[in-house]
Amino acid sequence: MISGVVFLALVVLLLVTTNKKIKAKYNIEKRDGFYRRVHSTQIWGEIYIVLIMLAFLFLIEHYSFEYTLFGLLIPLGIYRSFMEWKYDKPSNHYRLTIASTFFLVVTFVGVLLITTPQIVKETHYVYIYSEDHDLGERVELEIDGKLRRNLIYGDRFEGHFTIADREFFTFKFGKETNETFHDRLITKRFLHTMVERSSQNRGELWIKKDIRSFTGTLNELEPFSSGPVKFAGPAETLEEAMELYEQIGGN
Repeated sequence: MISGVVFLALVVLLLVTTNKKIKAKYNIEKRDGFYRRVHSTQIWGEIYIVLIMLAFLFLIEHYSFEYTLFGLLIPLGIYRSFMEWKYDKPSNHYRLTIASTFFLVVTFVGVLLITTPQIVKETHYVYIYSEDHDLGERVELEIDGKLRRNLIYGDRFEGHFTIADREFFTFKFGKETNETFHDRLITKRFLHTMVERSSQNRGELWIKKDIRSFTGTLNELEPFSSGPVKFAGPAETLEEAMELYEQIGGN
């Protein structure tokens, strides 16, 4: 699937190209400032739209960044296009506003498709070992959940892992990282906190974006060890697991 960064870059490129062609074809003059209203009542219409859309988004429980951003910009773009067409038609600026609103709709649809949760239900083999390397064994790791992609907050897995017949829930919080917005755009891994359903046992889980490689740590994993353990997979041997942990694991 096309990445979010590439998709957004294509949309921006098409928008800039379209605006240039519209300006050239209709000889549209450049306005002073980013935006100006064409009627004295326009500000009240925009305020009403913002309030109505915020209330609507709250009621349908989609108060997320994507829904809020596009849920405000798209209705405002439609309203401004109408006001410019009605009160400032000779300037042809309404054509630019229509084009911008159209590409906002395209972007919104694309973001929805890209960020649609990916159902993950798989079984992999990982190698668990103690920190002193005395213990080492290959076990099954079962995954059941959804992978949500987000350019702003980073990827997040919602669901649970079962390792050595012990079930853990995953959460996108826990250990602080120095991950920046740029890191989230290009990163190939993401960090979660693991918490066992039936105890206070917890740990960290690093997942690659392809959901094919994993590394992590746990406070304990009875009956294999009553102390801290690490795991990595896919791996057939302790050496492979240790190497994979260094590649994917935390700091």
